[in-house]
Amino acid sequence: MLRFKCCPKCKGDVILRIKDKYGWYDQCLQCGYLHDLEVIAKIEQLPDEEQMEMKLSKQRRQEFKRRARERFLQAGPFVFRI
Repeated sequence: MLRFKCCPKCKGDVILRIKDKYGWYDQCLQCGYLHDLEVIAKIEQLPDEEQMEMKLSKQRRQEFKRRARERFLQAGPFVFRI
């Protein structure tokens, strides 16, 4: 979104709501002035969701180990030569 003549520094045009790794900000097209935007609401994962995610990842690891063990046992007898 573009707002015309809204820059507090040079009265230039401002691009609204640009996001980078530090958060959201407004930027002036003429002088480059940056204004950080306030966070209205921060959405966090609920503890129940975190526990479910951990449980699923544990189940996936266990399933991977079980399948790897089955593949190893299906390979048959091994002969090691030194």
